[in-house]
Amino acid sequence: MKNYKEIHIWDLPEDLAYVDLTYEVRKDILNKSIKFAKTWNNLSKELKLPLPKRWGSDVIRCLRKGYKIRLGLLKKILDYLDDNGCKIDRNFIEKNIIVLATKNNGGSEFANAILDPNFPFDFNNLEGAR
Repeated sequence: MKNYKEIHIWDLPEDLAYVDLTYEVRKDILNKSIKFAKTWNNLSKELKLPLPKRWGSDVIRCLRKGYKIRLGLLKKILDYLDDNGCKIDRNFIEKNIIVLATKNNGGSEFANAILDPNFPFDFNNLEGAR
């Protein structure tokens, strides 16, 4: 295992970590994404997301409704924006994460969550260990 001085959100496993962003940042990302893709279905196709037979992508709908999304999806969207010349600072995104969670198997929505995580985590001091 690597010995990290600091752990950024981008160091976490893409398929296990779920995040929720502030409303303003989520809205900004969606507005910029739809500007390039033109429709939600096109955005799903551009990101190579599965399309259900009706109503567009479930994954994009979760983002639009403000649910927690997989870290991997967030990275895909940010990479898509980068590829289209719309760079969003990753540190800015990291500072605007309001929930960090793992997949929830029933129970409370925040059972496996950290509210308002302060990235990067620094485990070399007392505050980072809590």
